[in-house]
Amino acid sequence: MNTRRRILKSAILLALGPSSQIVFGQTQSSSGNSNAIRLIIPYDPAGGSDMVARVVAKGLQEELGRSVIPVNRSGAGTRIGSDLVAKSAPDGQTLLFNGLGLTTHPGLYSDLPYDVKKDFAAVSLLGRQPYMLVTGPSMGTRSLADIVTLAKQQPGKLSFGTAGIGSAAHIASEVLWYTLGIKLTHVPYKGTSPAMIDLLGGRLDVVFTTIAPLVGPVKTKQVRALGVGTLSRTAVLPDVPTIAEQGYPGFEFSTWSALYVPSGTPEAIKTRLAQAVAKVLEQSTVLSKLDTDGVIATPSSPEEAQRMHLAEVDRWTTVIKRSGITAQ
Repeated sequence: MNTRRRILKSAILLALGPSSQIVFGQTQSSSGNSNAIRLIIPYDPAGGSDMVARVVAKGLQEELGRSVIPVNRSGAGTRIGSDLVAKSAPDGQTLLFNGLGLTTHPGLYSDLPYDVKKDFAAVSLLGRQPYMLVTGPSMGTRSLADIVTLAKQQPGKLSFGTAGIGSAAHIASEVLWYTLGIKLTHVPYKGTSPAMIDLLGGRLDVVFTTIAPLVGPVKTKQVRALGVGTLSRTAVLPDVPTIAEQGYPGFEFSTWSALYVPSGTPEAIKTRLAQAVAKVLEQSTVLSKLDTDGVIATPSSPEEAQRMHLAEVDRWTTVIKRSGITAQ
Protein backbone atom coordinates (compact mmCIF):
# COMPACT_ATOMS: atom_id res chain seq x y z
CA MET A 1 0.00 0.00 0.00
CA ASN A 2 1.15 3.51 -0.71
CA THR A 3 2.92 4.88 2.41
CA ARG A 4 1.13 8.23 2.22
CA ARG A 5 -2.25 6.50 2.12
CA ARG A 6 -1.33 4.31 5.11
CA ILE A 7 -0.28 7.30 7.21
CA LEU A 8 -3.39 9.29 6.25
CA LYS A 9 -5.83 6.52 7.09
CA SER A 10 -4.06 5.64 10.33
CA ALA A 11 -4.34 9.29 11.39
CA ILE A 12 -8.06 9.32 10.59
CA LEU A 13 -8.71 6.14 12.58
CA LEU A 14 -6.75 7.50 15.53
CA ALA A 15 -8.66 10.78 15.44
CA LEU A 16 -12.02 9.03 15.27
CA GLY A 17 -11.23 6.85 18.26
CA PRO A 18 -12.67 3.48 19.33
CA SER A 19 -15.63 4.55 21.48
CA SER A 20 -18.04 4.92 18.56
CA GLN A 21 -17.88 1.18 17.86
CA ILE A 22 -20.05 0.48 20.92
CA VAL A 23 -22.83 2.82 19.81
CA PHE A 24 -23.19 1.31 16.37
CA GLY A 25 -22.85 -2.16 17.80
CA GLN A 26 -25.80 -1.52 20.10
CA THR A 27 -27.88 -0.35 17.15
CA GLN A 28 -27.09 -3.55 15.31
CA SER A 29 -27.95 -5.91 18.13
CA SER A 30 -31.23 -4.16 18.95
CA SER A 31 -32.44 -3.90 15.35
CA GLY A 32 -31.49 -7.34 14.05
CA ASN A 33 -31.23 -8.38 10.40
CA SER A 34 -34.63 -6.90 9.52
CA ASN A 35 -33.20 -3.40 9.82
CA ALA A 36 -30.57 -3.44 7.09
CA ILE A 37 -28.75 -0.25 6.15
CA ARG A 38 -29.72 1.18 2.76
CA LEU A 39 -27.11 2.98 0.67
CA ILE A 40 -29.05 5.19 -1.73
CA ILE A 41 -27.22 5.64 -5.02
CA PRO A 42 -28.84 8.49 -7.02
CA TYR A 43 -27.25 7.27 -10.25
CA ASP A 44 -28.10 4.60 -12.79
CA PRO A 45 -26.59 1.11 -12.44
CA ALA A 46 -23.22 0.36 -14.05
CA GLY A 47 -22.04 3.97 -14.24
CA GLY A 48 -18.79 5.17 -12.68
CA SER A 49 -20.41 6.43 -9.48
CA ASP A 50 -22.45 3.25 -9.10
CA MET A 51 -19.29 1.15 -9.37
CA VAL A 52 -17.60 3.05 -6.55
CA ALA A 53 -20.73 3.04 -4.38
CA ARG A 54 -21.07 -0.73 -4.61
CA VAL A 55 -17.44 -1.30 -3.68
CA VAL A 56 -17.96 0.89 -0.61
CA ALA A 57 -21.26 -0.83 0.27
CA LYS A 58 -19.65 -4.27 0.21
CA GLY A 59 -16.77 -3.08 2.37
CA LEU A 60 -19.08 -1.40 4.89
CA GLN A 61 -21.16 -4.55 5.18
CA GLU A 62 -18.08 -6.56 6.08
CA GLU A 63 -16.74 -3.91 8.44
CA LEU A 64 -20.03 -3.22 10.27
CA GLY A 65 -21.16 -6.83 10.33
CA ARG A 66 -24.64 -6.04 9.02
CA SER A 67 -26.39 -5.86 5.66
CA VAL A 68 -25.69 -2.76 3.57
CA ILE A 69 -28.00 -2.80 0.57
CA PRO A 70 -27.20 -0.61 -2.48
CA VAL A 71 -30.40 0.96 -3.83
CA ASN A 72 -30.38 2.88 -7.12
CA ARG A 73 -32.74 5.88 -7.16
CA SER A 74 -31.53 7.78 -10.20
CA GLY A 75 -33.02 10.72 -12.04
CA ALA A 76 -33.47 14.48 -11.89
CA GLY A 77 -29.76 15.17 -11.56
CA THR A 78 -29.53 13.04 -8.34
CA ARG A 79 -32.42 14.96 -6.72
CA ILE A 80 -34.73 11.94 -6.44
CA GLY A 81 -32.32 9.82 -4.41
CA SER A 82 -31.08 12.80 -2.43
CA ASP A 83 -34.61 13.82 -1.46
CA LEU A 84 -35.33 10.30 -0.25
CA VAL A 85 -32.39 10.50 2.16
CA ALA A 86 -33.14 14.06 3.28
CA LYS A 87 -36.59 12.91 4.40
CA SER A 88 -35.39 9.69 6.08
CA ALA A 89 -35.08 9.18 9.82
CA PRO A 90 -31.68 10.34 11.19
CA ASP A 91 -30.83 6.94 12.65
CA GLY A 92 -27.96 5.75 10.47
CA GLN A 93 -30.17 3.30 8.58
CA THR A 94 -30.30 5.33 5.34
CA LEU A 95 -27.09 6.59 3.74
CA LEU A 96 -26.51 8.64 0.61
CA PHE A 97 -23.71 8.27 -1.92
CA ASN A 98 -23.29 11.66 -3.55
CA GLY A 99 -20.83 14.53 -3.62
CA LEU A 100 -20.14 17.11 -6.29
CA GLY A 101 -23.55 16.52 -7.90
CA LEU A 102 -25.34 17.38 -4.68
CA THR A 103 -23.37 20.60 -4.19
CA THR A 104 -24.45 21.92 -7.61
CA HIS A 105 -28.17 21.80 -6.81
CA PRO A 106 -28.60 25.28 -5.25
CA GLY A 107 -27.06 26.89 -8.32
CA LEU A 108 -29.20 24.90 -10.75
CA TYR A 109 -32.63 24.63 -9.15
CA SER A 110 -34.86 27.19 -7.47
CA ASP A 111 -37.46 24.69 -6.23
CA LEU A 112 -35.42 22.13 -4.30
CA PRO A 113 -37.45 20.07 -1.79
CA TYR A 114 -34.50 20.18 0.61
CA ASP A 115 -31.78 22.53 1.80
CA VAL A 116 -28.44 21.17 0.61
CA LYS A 117 -26.54 22.84 3.46
CA LYS A 118 -28.98 22.09 6.28
CA ASP A 119 -30.65 18.75 5.50
CA PHE A 120 -27.55 16.60 4.94
CA ALA A 121 -24.57 15.75 7.11
CA ALA A 122 -21.39 14.54 5.44
CA VAL A 123 -19.86 11.47 7.10
CA SER A 124 -16.67 10.93 5.09
CA LEU A 125 -15.13 11.74 1.76
CA LEU A 126 -14.73 8.59 -0.34
CA GLY A 127 -12.81 9.23 -3.53
CA ARG A 128 -12.03 11.38 -6.53
CA GLN A 129 -12.67 10.33 -10.10
CA PRO A 130 -11.03 12.12 -13.01
CA TYR A 131 -13.10 12.86 -16.11
CA MET A 132 -12.20 11.77 -19.63
CA LEU A 133 -13.40 12.85 -23.08
CA VAL A 134 -14.21 10.04 -25.52
CA THR A 135 -15.69 9.82 -29.01
CA GLY A 136 -17.58 7.04 -30.73
CA PRO A 137 -16.17 4.70 -33.38
CA SER A 138 -17.76 6.57 -36.29
CA MET A 139 -16.30 9.99 -35.50
CA GLY A 140 -12.86 9.51 -37.00
CA THR A 141 -11.31 12.10 -34.69
CA ARG A 142 -7.89 11.36 -33.23
CA SER A 143 -7.19 14.32 -30.98
CA LEU A 144 -8.76 17.08 -28.94
CA ALA A 145 -7.73 19.51 -31.68
CA ASP A 146 -9.88 17.56 -34.17
CA ILE A 147 -12.96 18.04 -31.99
CA VAL A 148 -12.25 21.74 -31.57
CA THR A 149 -11.83 22.19 -35.32
CA LEU A 150 -15.06 20.34 -36.16
CA ALA A 151 -17.04 22.19 -33.49
CA LYS A 152 -15.83 25.59 -34.66
CA GLN A 153 -16.60 24.80 -38.28
CA GLN A 154 -20.21 23.89 -37.42
CA PRO A 155 -21.18 25.27 -33.99
CA GLY A 156 -23.82 23.16 -32.26
CA LYS A 157 -23.75 20.29 -34.75
CA LEU A 158 -21.74 17.93 -32.56
CA SER A 159 -23.68 16.35 -29.71
CA PHE A 160 -22.59 15.38 -26.21
CA GLY A 161 -24.39 13.08 -23.82
CA THR A 162 -24.61 13.26 -20.04
CA ALA A 163 -26.38 11.52 -17.18
CA GLY A 164 -29.02 14.25 -17.17
CA ILE A 165 -29.63 17.98 -17.04
CA GLY A 166 -27.76 19.44 -14.08
CA SER A 167 -25.73 16.28 -13.46
CA ALA A 168 -22.05 16.52 -12.60
CA ALA A 169 -21.25 15.33 -16.12
CA HIS A 170 -23.38 18.15 -17.55
CA ILE A 171 -21.57 20.74 -15.46
CA ALA A 172 -18.18 19.22 -16.32
CA SER A 173 -18.96 19.19 -20.04
CA GLU A 174 -20.10 22.81 -20.09
CA VAL A 175 -16.95 23.85 -18.23
CA LEU A 176 -14.86 21.98 -20.83
CA TRP A 177 -16.65 23.50 -23.84
CA TYR A 178 -16.22 26.95 -22.30
CA THR A 179 -12.50 26.27 -21.88
CA LEU A 180 -12.16 25.02 -25.45
CA GLY A 181 -14.21 27.91 -26.84
CA ILE A 182 -16.73 25.67 -28.63
CA LYS A 183 -20.47 24.92 -28.56
CA LEU A 184 -21.97 21.42 -28.61
CA THR A 185 -25.60 20.30 -28.33
CA HIS A 186 -26.55 18.67 -25.05
CA VAL A 187 -28.41 15.35 -25.13
CA PRO A 188 -29.49 14.41 -21.59
CA TYR A 189 -30.03 10.76 -20.63
CA LYS A 190 -31.30 9.04 -17.51
CA GLY A 191 -27.80 7.83 -16.79
CA THR A 192 -24.32 7.21 -18.17
CA SER A 193 -25.11 3.72 -19.51
CA PRO A 194 -27.73 4.78 -22.10
CA ALA A 195 -25.47 7.63 -23.21
CA MET A 196 -22.65 5.14 -23.79
CA ILE A 197 -24.98 2.87 -25.76
CA ASP A 198 -25.81 5.72 -28.14
CA LEU A 199 -22.15 6.72 -28.34
CA LEU A 200 -21.19 3.18 -29.38
CA GLY A 201 -24.10 3.10 -31.81
CA GLY A 202 -22.98 6.29 -33.55
CA ARG A 203 -26.05 8.26 -32.45
CA LEU A 204 -23.99 10.51 -30.18
CA ASP A 205 -20.67 12.23 -30.87
CA VAL A 206 -18.84 12.66 -27.56
CA VAL A 207 -19.11 11.93 -23.85
CA PHE A 208 -17.14 13.63 -21.06
CA THR A 209 -17.66 11.68 -17.86
CA THR A 210 -15.88 9.81 -15.07
CA ILE A 211 -13.12 7.51 -16.16
CA ALA A 212 -14.43 4.33 -14.47
CA PRO A 213 -17.03 3.25 -17.07
CA LEU A 214 -14.73 4.28 -19.93
CA VAL A 215 -11.61 2.25 -19.12
CA GLY A 216 -12.95 -1.00 -20.62
CA PRO A 217 -14.32 0.51 -23.85
CA VAL A 218 -11.08 2.49 -24.34
CA LYS A 219 -8.88 -0.56 -23.86
CA THR A 220 -11.00 -2.64 -26.26
CA LYS A 221 -10.99 0.26 -28.75
CA GLN A 222 -14.78 0.60 -28.75
CA VAL A 223 -14.29 4.31 -28.11
CA ARG A 224 -11.35 6.68 -28.56
CA ALA A 225 -10.05 8.67 -25.60
CA LEU A 226 -9.05 12.22 -26.52
CA GLY A 227 -8.06 13.63 -23.16
CA VAL A 228 -8.22 13.11 -19.42
CA GLY A 229 -9.10 15.87 -16.97
CA THR A 230 -6.11 15.44 -14.67
CA LEU A 231 -2.92 17.49 -14.55
CA SER A 232 -0.81 14.37 -15.09
CA ARG A 233 -1.61 11.21 -17.01
CA THR A 234 -3.43 8.42 -15.19
CA ALA A 235 -1.80 5.11 -14.31
CA VAL A 236 -4.76 3.13 -15.60
CA LEU A 237 -4.56 4.70 -19.11
CA PRO A 238 -1.04 6.18 -19.38
CA ASP A 239 -1.23 6.60 -23.17
CA VAL A 240 -4.14 9.04 -22.98
CA PRO A 241 -2.87 12.65 -22.96
CA THR A 242 -4.25 15.17 -20.51
CA ILE A 243 -6.40 18.01 -21.76
CA ALA A 244 -3.95 20.37 -20.07
CA GLU A 245 -0.99 19.18 -22.14
CA GLN A 246 -2.92 19.69 -25.38
CA GLY A 247 -2.85 23.46 -25.17
CA TYR A 248 -5.04 24.14 -22.14
CA PRO A 249 -2.58 24.39 -19.25
CA GLY A 250 -4.12 24.15 -15.80
CA PHE A 251 -7.34 22.52 -16.94
CA GLU A 252 -8.47 19.95 -14.42
CA PHE A 253 -11.83 18.38 -13.66
CA SER A 254 -12.60 15.48 -11.40
CA THR A 255 -15.68 14.63 -9.44
CA TRP A 256 -15.62 13.63 -5.80
CA SER A 257 -17.90 11.44 -3.74
CA ALA A 258 -18.86 11.32 -0.09
CA LEU A 259 -21.08 9.42 2.29
CA TYR A 260 -24.02 11.38 3.74
CA VAL A 261 -26.71 10.86 6.34
CA PRO A 262 -29.78 12.97 7.13
CA SER A 263 -29.09 16.03 9.26
CA GLY A 264 -29.67 15.31 12.94
CA THR A 265 -28.02 11.91 12.88
CA PRO A 266 -26.17 11.42 16.22
CA GLU A 267 -22.47 12.28 16.18
CA ALA A 268 -21.57 8.82 17.48
CA ILE A 269 -23.21 7.14 14.47
CA LYS A 270 -21.50 9.49 12.02
CA THR A 271 -18.15 8.84 13.70
CA ARG A 272 -18.64 5.08 13.60
CA LEU A 273 -19.52 5.18 9.91
CA ALA A 274 -16.49 7.36 9.14
CA GLN A 275 -14.30 4.94 11.05
CA ALA A 276 -15.71 2.05 9.00
CA VAL A 277 -15.09 3.93 5.74
CA ALA A 278 -11.47 4.59 6.71
CA LYS A 279 -10.91 0.89 7.36
CA VAL A 280 -12.62 -0.12 4.12
CA LEU A 281 -10.46 2.29 2.13
CA GLU A 282 -7.23 0.90 3.53
CA GLN A 283 -7.96 -2.65 2.33
CA SER A 284 -5.68 -3.70 -0.51
CA THR A 285 -8.51 -5.44 -2.42
CA VAL A 286 -10.65 -2.29 -2.29
CA LEU A 287 -7.77 -0.02 -3.30
CA SER A 288 -6.92 -2.35 -6.16
CA LYS A 289 -10.48 -2.21 -7.46
CA LEU A 290 -10.65 1.58 -7.14
CA ASP A 291 -7.24 1.99 -8.81
CA THR A 292 -8.43 -0.15 -11.72
CA ASP A 293 -11.35 2.23 -12.19
CA GLY A 294 -9.11 5.29 -11.90
CA VAL A 295 -10.51 6.30 -8.51
CA ILE A 296 -8.31 7.89 -5.84
CA ALA A 297 -9.44 6.97 -2.30
CA THR A 298 -9.80 10.01 0.00
CA PRO A 299 -11.26 9.05 3.41
CA SER A 300 -11.81 11.79 5.98
CA SER A 301 -13.40 12.69 9.28
CA PRO A 302 -17.03 13.93 9.36
CA GLU A 303 -15.79 17.43 10.16
CA GLU A 304 -13.47 17.57 7.17
CA ALA A 305 -16.14 16.13 4.86
CA GLN A 306 -18.71 18.68 6.03
CA ARG A 307 -16.30 21.58 5.54
CA MET A 308 -15.63 20.48 1.97
CA HIS A 309 -19.33 19.96 1.31
CA LEU A 310 -20.24 23.48 2.41
CA ALA A 311 -17.31 25.05 0.54
CA GLU A 312 -18.22 23.21 -2.67
CA VAL A 313 -21.85 24.35 -2.44
CA ASP A 314 -20.64 27.95 -2.38
CA ARG A 315 -18.10 27.33 -5.13
CA TRP A 316 -20.46 25.70 -7.61
CA THR A 317 -23.31 28.08 -6.93
CA THR A 318 -20.98 30.90 -7.98
CA VAL A 319 -19.58 29.06 -11.02
CA ILE A 320 -23.01 28.02 -12.30
CA LYS A 321 -24.51 31.48 -11.97
CA ARG A 322 -21.47 33.10 -13.61
CA SER A 323 -21.38 30.67 -16.54
CA GLY A 324 -25.13 30.81 -17.19
CA ILE A 325 -25.59 27.03 -16.99
CA THR A 326 -29.27 26.24 -16.43
CA ALA A 327 -31.26 23.11 -15.65
CA GLN A 328 -33.60 24.18 -18.49
